[in-house]
Amino acid sequence: MNVLQLVIRDEPGGVQVLTAMVAQGLQQRGHQVETMALAGNIPAVSTAILSRHYDAVLSYQVAAGLCGSALAALTRIKLRASHLTAIPSAMRPHWRLLDRLWGRFGIHSAIIANSAATLASVAGYPEPYRQRTLLIPHGVMPLPAPADIAWRTRLGIAATAPLLVASGRLAAQKNHATAISALPLLPRAHLAIAGDGELRQSLLAQAAQLGVGNRLHLLGNLDRIALAALLAQTDLYLFPSIWESFGLAGVEAGLLGLPVLAAGLPVLRDVLAPAAAMGMAAFHNPLDAAQLAGTAQTMLATPPNAQRRAASIEAMRARHGIEPMIEAYCRLLDTLPRRVER
Repeated sequence: MNVLQLVIRDEPGGVQVLTAMVAQGLQQRGHQVETMALAGNIPAVSTAILSRHYDAVLSYQVAAGLCGSALAALTRIKLRASHLTAIPSAMRPHWRLLDRLWGRFGIHSAIIANSAATLASVAGYPEPYRQRTLLIPHGVMPLPAPADIAWRTRLGIAATAPLLVASGRLAAQKNHATAISALPLLPRAHLAIAGDGELRQSLLAQAAQLGVGNRLHLLGNLDRIALAALLAQTDLYLFPSIWESFGLAGVEAGLLGLPVLAAGLPVLRDVLAPAAAMGMAAFHNPLDAAQLAGTAQTMLATPPNAQRRAASIEAMRARHGIEPMIEAYCRLLDTLPRRVER
């Protein structure tokens, strides 16, 4: 089958990682996969879909889903799958309304939820939408072997100072402001954030106002090898998002055996449950900096031993394997008639 994956932008983040995993897995099973970005590229995307070259269009992010499914419906592409990479309450109201209509009237032939919590978020939607929605749990590929980067030396962090790390776009959703607000309550700790975005200057100004500017390190976007090196030198991973549809970054940290302190969202409690059962993940009120700081102090005071880390890694791998995800996509493609050359 010829498959087109459609995203809004080709930029670092969970969607980029997911599309790369899906593409690799499907290609290994004999499918042809191409990924295109919609932003700044609408004419080329439209031409590609209207060429009738594809058997399936898999769209990620709501705007890409609306555009991809509509164009694919015009050319009678049978599989027009839109991924719920954002929960409905996090979508812009007009996008949410259109997505609901697309699912209700079959412009989306399938809607994919990547976690049980995301599936539950559309429980109140019209029955036709819910009937087209299926759960394909997000598999996660562990980060690669780390690069030889002495991050503590590079950032001027003493070997005895606790290093807290967060990652993700510098946007309101990721709630890095609450982690920064906790720094005055963690007087020896440094916070390094891998990612970039529109709130960069705001976060730097917040840290300066709180007197912790010398303990905040905004590293910009890192490739996966450099990120792995940073996490290998981390004492505690922070994941304070105010919403997630899955929580890829937190799961990646858990797969490395890192202690994870995450916002107490239902989806994060779900995907980090194997680590939490091993005492390797804890949760805080998303907007409570004092609770974040207090829980961080407790976790830093009792670092896990190698045996507990290894057990947590094994449990997280068992829960978040890639193969079941790829097999689910293959079953979805197997519902299509075999391709006839046009």
